[in-house]
Amino acid sequence: MNIAPFWARAEHDGVAGLGWSFHDGNDALENARRRARENALRLGSGGWENGGTTYYSIRPLQEPIIRQFANESGDVTGLLTRNVYGALVLNTARMMFVDVDLPPSDNERTGLFSALFGKKKNEEKSDDRENSAIARAQKWAREQAPWNWRVYRTKAGLRFLATHRLFDVDEPIVAQTFEALGADPLYRKLCRAQKCFRARLTPKPWRAGYHALRVRWPFVDASAQGAYDRWDNHYLQACERYATCQALPPVGAAQDEPSLRELIAFHDAVTRINSELPLA
Repeated sequence: MNIAPFWARAEHDGVAGLGWSFHDGNDALENARRRARENALRLGSGGWENGGTTYYSIRPLQEPIIRQFANESGDVTGLLTRNVYGALVLNTARMMFVDVDLPPSDNERTGLFSALFGKKKNEEKSDDRENSAIARAQKWAREQAPWNWRVYRTKAGLRFLATHRLFDVDEPIVAQTFEALGADPLYRKLCRAQKCFRARLTPKPWRAGYHALRVRWPFVDASAQGAYDRWDNHYLQACERYATCQALPPVGAAQDEPSLRELIAFHDAVTRINSELPLA
């Protein structure tokens, strides 16, 4: 997985640089110093805008690793990280998640029909979109049998989790599955770039009535660390009132891959799939 455990900051001529490493902190610091020199040179030559695109598309995600999961052989199977706005994310090396957004209709966006005629018409449309997405997953499972999906409802759509075998992100079947189920194009790109599958486990802060995280990790000083700690305490309290996923009937008849059981159980517990709390 392209998620670096070591990060550092450095400056050159007043220009900051952010470095990372898969080896140790010293390597990350040297990388940061090199990036700071490159950034200062780019800024001085007026080439900053053209020089940043490739860098940001291929670098590891700037997310702290909260917990690591490993199999009996010691291979890392999953990483729990915190994303840029503060939610906890499960990154898995070979357990495939497919998130499918179900955008609201124009009527649902405006609330016009809800206001004039009640919610029934909109609820039927939402159900139709959800049923269509699940039908695509059922069709795919039949065509690719043996196959098994765990299905979850999210605030904005559905999450499918393949549990019958392990997958590599670069396998052709993964891209084919994303296409068949209608996975978000940005999610597909992120999976390829970061060499893993991702699933948000905790609510988006604003959906839980709180603001997004406003400091970036690694923190520049103790003040930023303190701001993060205070934010995290309030965010976790806000999350207590919400779930991230709701379990729906599974699709397919294949047996679960035994090596995935720990990750599945962790995902289901943190997202509170059986809590009946409102989704966020």
